Amino acid sequence: MTKPTDLPELLSLADIATLLGLSPASVRTYHTDANRRRREGAPLDQDMPAPDQVIGRTPAWHLSTVQKWRAEREAAAQRNLDRLRQPRGPRATEPVT
Repeated sequence: MTKPTDLPELLSLADIATLLGLSPASVRTYHTDANRRRREGAPLDQDMPAPDQVIGRTPAWHLSTVQKWRAEREAAAQRNLDRLRQPRGPRATEPVT
């Protein structure tokens, strides 16, 4: 994993992929999907944040922005796991016909 001190001041999609241990295609998809949801007015809490800067046509994020998003994603994933681990009520038996 890349150390934060080894990263540039602004991170590209490829830098973010390296930092998070994801494929560049996955991070690009997160960015594209988040942009679409923002345009449609239906963003999700765990969406990738909007870029801090756009250089030409290249989006770029500050390390602190990516770290905050990563923490939010991990917290959302943990909440989802906790919800799935909740005991469910007894199953109703279906009458045999």
